[in-house]
Parts: sequence; structure tokens; C-alpha cells
Amino acid sequence: MAIMLRMRIHRIFSHVFAFAGATTLLLTWPFQSQGDDKSLQASKAIEQDWRQAAISEGLRWQDIQQLAAEKVIMTRDELRQCFEAYMPSHQRDGTSHTSDLPYFITSDSLFQAYAWCLQKAVRGVEEIHAMQLPSYLEHLLNALPKVSAQVQGDEAKLLAAQDKALFVVGVAAALMDVPLNDLPDAIKNDVEIESIRIRLARDTWKPKRLDLPDEYSRLDYTLFKPVGLYMGDLELENYFRAVCWLKLAPFRLASETDLLSIALLNLAHNSLRDGTKNTLCNQFEDRQRRFENLTGPSHARTVIDGHLVYYREKPSKTIFTKELLSQIKETYARHSVPWNDDQAQRDQAITSALQSMKSSQEAAYILPGSSLVDAQLIERLSQLKGPSYFPDTLSVAAWLGSEHAESIQKADVVGFGAIRESRTRLTDAESRPDLHTHTMMLLQRLFEPPPPDTPDFMKGEAWKIKSCQTALAAWAQARHVWALQAQPQYSVASGTLDWPAFIEPLPDFFSGLAGLCNEAQRLFRIETAPQEQAIFVARRLRAMAEQYISTSDFETRATILELLFGAGAPSLATNMDDPAEIQKYTQILRESAEQIEQGIAGTSYPIAMELFRRLSKSSQAPFTELAQVCLRLSALAHQQLRGLSPRKEECEWLRYFGVVLSSFTDCHFTAPKDNVPKAVRIFTNPKLGKALTVGIGRPCFLYVLYPWKGKDVLCRGAVLPYRERYEMEAITDKDWHSRLHHPHNPAIEPEWLAPLRVKPRSGGR
Repeated sequence: MAIMLRMRIHRIFSHVFAFAGATTLLLTWPFQSQGDDKSLQASKAIEQDWRQAAISEGLRWQDIQQLAAEKVIMTRDELRQCFEAYMPSHQRDGTSHTSDLPYFITSDSLFQAYAWCLQKAVRGVEEIHAMQLPSYLEHLLNALPKVSAQVQGDEAKLLAAQDKALFVVGVAAALMDVPLNDLPDAIKNDVEIESIRIRLARDTWKPKRLDLPDEYSRLDYTLFKPVGLYMGDLELENYFRAVCWLKLAPFRLASETDLLSIALLNLAHNSLRDGTKNTLCNQFEDRQRRFENLTGPSHARTVIDGHLVYYREKPSKTIFTKELLSQIKETYARHSVPWNDDQAQRDQAITSALQSMKSSQEAAYILPGSSLVDAQLIERLSQLKGPSYFPDTLSVAAWLGSEHAESIQKADVVGFGAIRESRTRLTDAESRPDLHTHTMMLLQRLFEPPPPDTPDFMKGEAWKIKSCQTALAAWAQARHVWALQAQPQYSVASGTLDWPAFIEPLPDFFSGLAGLCNEAQRLFRIETAPQEQAIFVARRLRAMAEQYISTSDFETRATILELLFGAGAPSLATNMDDPAEIQKYTQILRESAEQIEQGIAGTSYPIAMELFRRLSKSSQAPFTELAQVCLRLSALAHQQLRGLSPRKEECEWLRYFGVVLSSFTDCHFTAPKDNVPKAVRIFTNPKLGKALTVGIGRPCFLYVLYPWKGKDVLCRGAVLPYRERYEMEAITDKDWHSRLHHPHNPAIEPEWLAPLRVKPRSGGR
């Protein structure tokens, strides 16, 4: 129990440190002796020759030669978390590894903190959406037969359109465990079969009721496998499958039955605007608008968007199928979906995950287009290069402005032209772009022309490669968060203080990241109805109860106990593994969930009331706090570039930067988790039998020779290695993690990274 209490104290102080800045109290306890040692070590490291420091660090002679030539190298050592590189000492691979070197605080480590905040915020939003979607789908199913009854015309065609709409919505509803009692038996049977196939997420298939012509390829069902932030929570996994199905179920532009089906879906959606169901309609449209602000507007309409104005303007007039078809064609024509008598003009832009489905002019589908700016780049390249295209991710780095990537991509005249054209559109983006475009614009700062006073290590080829890797690793992390929103694509003078850490001299990047955090904070400020928030918190408490029973992990249980003790729960102060204690605490969690859900948490139930307050607040991502950290780093980077020494409080803050950074992870700085590696599938080409999955590996050390007052100072930080795989399968983060160093088929390290990497040891990786 004493160990647990000490961990709790460390956790409390680490959050104060990260969010409120350094204080004398914090830095004199519990780290005073460690801090004094670190200060002496930093001074010694700066005074000694960097080669001697490199030898003490365990670098080989060939590594030292490489470092002398390039001023920067990336080792093959691996960490569990970036913040480990910035702690006075840390545990790596079970062996204590203490470095005397000053830290080198990288843009990689700060962007990873941002990506963690972003994922936390998106998960919070999606948990709310997952609660709302079942009611919306249920009411949509009930509304479809009613609106169909208001339409007159070709009864056979109208019935077929209604059946298709019921089938598509029914599958999504079944995936969300919505009862299907009122569906006709034939449709219900097909819905159940389809939902089973989607849950299996294997192979390819032609759904019977989607009526895909024989000559077109089948749907790739591996895309329905939940990935990223949607993994590990049953409700979010169901939500992922349902939304993915609604995005990928194709409706043919050449089919009047399909167009009528779309019209009926929009009529049903608009019918929910009346009375008490108006909230459901607004929730669905709010989600659409929210993600337009986050990931950008799609260049094509979705199937259900509520923009069919005919019914809204004349609800009492009899609707005829002919007029309804005319109206739906006009609606799509106004929103950039080609529609005219020329068959060749009906083909929409390629959506790569369904690339083979759209290999001919007949295969024109109404599907939501790619909204992410980088996805649109890949889509454009796919159009230019045809069905055998497979992305070279250096094209993304070139698009962001990497000189190293450009030099490689220039050989492809057509592709390079498209990259430059797309980059111009990115640079000329409106003053307030969507959050993802804002992120891509920030990554461009990594490649801005260096000022005259740029340190030598930033002028060589290895640094260009490092910047390229940083940008692609950041891009992979951003796309990992948007896995569901993205349409899938098939020495110091004597007497002065020494710097205990040097900061990557990109002050504009850090200030830009602060701006991005502030914009994210604005966009994720969502007002949730009290009843919805109560349901959300109650579900989290029940999940904690189940987790407390099933896990034997000390840190997980200690974290839950910290929450309970903070809310006023009694401390038994014995043994966390005691069955009686487990039963007691899980009972408190479950009873509090019931009290919160019933709306009776208050003075009569103070523990439940405090749990509700704390969990409601904890669901918010700390973007504001991260912005403050970024602004401080930006100011310190400017200070270093001017050759100024740090103040005492700045030294203290930098000395324990690892504690600061650990507050933007899902683990405590005393217990780093091996969960950094992440991956996301970007593109699929069935013709080649390849799919592009991009991701990051475990953090690695980056050694840099930082020029400081006439001497090169060896310092060390953390970077995130960029990796790829090409299998035709959906790869979860768990799969990616287990295959990073597979003996026969590891994740691929791009060849262009070789000049930055230290050479492998003989017989090892």
C-alpha cells in the first residue's frame, strides 16, 4: 500500500508540474538529490569533448564517425514511451540505463503528445455519437415505410427502393444491436447475414441486396475490422462497423431504383425534424458539421444528408416518383456529383478502397468522397497513374515540402506536377481551415528554409531525412486518429547556468503546434445534455468495475483506486488483490453508476456526485495545457538560438521535462506502457494484391551534436521511427505491435532512412 500511495503522490505532482509549470516545492521534493546530480552531469557533459561523451554513452566507433560526419544519428535502441528519454534515469528493457547527456527535446515527442490529446478528444466525441446512433437508426427504420406511403408512381420500383433503404439502414442498426422486429422477414434474414459477414471482417463479398453488376469487384470486408481508438470497447467497435457500412454501401448513379432509395432515406431523415424526434435529426447533422470542421468537407454528398428540399418545402403535397427522381438528381448535381446524359461524364473520382469497383464508366457510385487533404492528393495521383498505382509515401513528404523527398520524386514528372499543384492549394488554404488541414500546414514548417544562424547539424542530409521521418510519423499518427472519418484508400562560459536540455531549434513549429492545440480545444468544446453525460459516466464506471475484476495490473487498479479515494470512498488500506477489497470497490463503482444514471447522485450520494464531476472533467483532452508547454518550448528555442543561458527556473523545468511529457500519455511516468506503436491502413489496390499500412514503431534515441558557444555538445532525445507494411489485411495496433520485429516479415523501414540510422550490429537488427 505504501508503494501505491507513493505512486499516487508522484502522479498528483506530475500533473501539477505539467499543467501549472515548475514550482520550487515540486522540484525540491521528491527529486532534489536527483536534480542536483543531473545539473552536475549536464555541466560535465558540456565541458567534455563530445567523443568522450559518446564513448561513455556506449556508441561504437563507426557510430561516432557517422555522427561526426552528419551531426545527427538515430540509434536502434527502443523505448516504450518518448518521455523516458527525458527522465533523469529510466528503465529500458529491464535494465537501468542512466545517461549523463543533456536532453534534446524533439518536435516528434511534442507532436506525439498532441496526437494523444487528439485521440482522447475524438474518442470522447465518438463515445457520445455511439450513444446517439442507435436511436437515430431505429427511428429511421420506422420512418421509411411511412414516407414511402406518401410517394406515388411505379410501385415495383418504389418497393425495390424501399427494400434497399431498409436493408442498408437495417444492417447498420443490427450492428448497433437495435431490434429489427418490424422488418419484413426476407429483409431481416439478409440483414442478419450481412451483419455477420461485417463482424467477421474477412474476404470479399457482393451483398445480395446492393445489386452490384457482375463485372465489378466485391466489397473488401477487411475494412470493417475496428482499428485505432475504436478497439477494445464493444460499443465503439459496433459503432465503427455501422458507420463504416453506411459510408461504404454503394448506390449506383445509373440506377433509378438506387436514386429513389436515396430519396426515401432523405425523406425519412427530414421527417424526423417534427416533434420530439427533431433532436435525433439535429444530432446526426451536428456530427456531419463537426467532422467537416475537424477533417474537412467531402467533395461529394453523403447518401443521408437531409438536403432534399422538395419534401421540406411541400410536406403536404403528394410526391410522385418522377418528381422525386428529378429532385434527387438536381440535389446531387448542385453538389458536384456529375449527372448528365453522357455516360462517360458520370464517373466519379476514384475512391481507392473501392478502386476496382470503379474501373469502368458504369461504376459511378454515390459514396462520400475523401475530405482529408492528404487523401485527396493520393486520390489525384491514383487518377493520373491508373489501376496499377500504389502510393510512395515520400510523395506525401514532398507535398509537405521535404527537399529530400522532392529530389527523389522529381523523376516522376506527372506525379510531381500533381504534388506541386496540390501543395499550392494547401498553402493557399483559407484563414481558418479544418483541423486536419491545419495539422498538415503545421508539418510544412518542418521544411521551411533554415535561417542563417541555423546550427550545423540541421544543414546536412541526415537532418533532412530526420525531418522527413518526423513529418511522415506525425502524418501516420494523425491518420490513425481519423481512421473512421477518412474514406478508406484502396560548452558554457564559467559562472553561468548550463542547459540541461537543448530544444530542436524550430520555434515556429512549437508555436504553431500551440495554435493547433488552441484550435482543437475550440472545435472539441461540445455541450452534452445532462442525461447523456450521466449515461456516459455510468458506462465508464461499470467498465471500470469489470476492468478492476479482470485485471491483475498494479497500475490499472491503483489508478481506479485513486479516483475512488479522491471521490471520498473509504480506504481499506490492506491488499489490492484481496477478494473482499475487490468486491467492495467494484460494488461502489456499480452503485455509483446506478445513482448517476437515475439522476439521484447528490448530497445523499456524495461519492457518486464526485465521481460524476471528476469523470465528466477527465473526458476532456488537455489541449490548453499542451499549448502552454509548446509556447514555453518555443520561447526557450528562441533563447538558445540567441546564445543566451537559461534562468534557474527554466533549468529546473527542462530537467524534468519527462514528467511534463508523461502527462500527455495514458500512463504514469513511473510505469511506461509499451503501446506507442500504431498503424492505419491508407490505400488498397486489389489488382496488385497490396494495401498500404503506415505507422510508427517504438521511440528511438536521436543523438545530436548541438553547437553551443564554439563547441559541439552531444545531446540525446527521442524520435518516432516511420514504418510501412503492404499486406492485404486489416492490421490492428495489436497486430502491428507484434509484427514490428517479426523474424521473417517485420515492418518495413524505408531505404531512404539509411543515412540517418546507425548501421546494424553484426548478427543483430
